[in-house]
Parts: sequence; C-alpha cells; structure tokens
Amino acid sequence: MKGSFQTIPDFDKPLVDKGTLEDQLIHLLNKRVMALTEQALDYLEQQIPALAEMALQKAYWQTLASGDSVLIADNGHIVEVKPDGTRTIVKAIRKARTIQQRHFTIPSV
Repeated sequence: MKGSFQTIPDFDKPLVDKGTLEDQLIHLLNKRVMALTEQALDYLEQQIPALAEMALQKAYWQTLASGDSVLIADNGHIVEVKPDGTRTIVKAIRKARTIQQRHFTIPSV
C-alpha cells in the first residue's frame, strides 16, 4: 500500500505536555498505528467488490475442476453447468433487477 503512512507535523516538538520520553514515543506510535489502520481499512474496504468477484470465480472453476456441476443464474433461468461445459436449464426465474448504489453519511454526534 503506497502512501499508507501519514506524516505527523512537528515531529521534533514534544507530543504530550507531561511525561517521559517513553510516554511521548508511545503516543507517537499510537498515532502512527491509528493513521495506518484508518488508511488500511479504507483501502481494504474499496477492494471488497473485486476480492469477492475473484473468490466467486475461483470457487466456480474449482468446483468444475473437481468434477461437480455449478448452478448459475443466466438470462432469466437457473442453469446447471457441468464440468464438460454442457448447460441444462433447471428453472425459469425473474430476471435480475438493477439496484442503484447509494451512499449515506452518518452524522457525527
């Protein structure tokens, strides 16, 4: 993750008014860890859709490679896909609906 650390301004100034150098170092480390954690979480959250898609594709191909069939939804039907590539319609279903993505902001208290 390139650029995952935030710079902390005034590094040469005391980080806390009172306390030992050890207290100041612990405070600095906690700030660094918290900054990394927030940025790492943001980055990882952005990767969830791509990771889920890759996991689904991997499971699909592993299942077929193991000799089992897979059920998929395709063009308004449940379709059984067999390891040899043949497809059999199992059941008609309603076509998938497109869902509009929305973003919500939770106000701070």
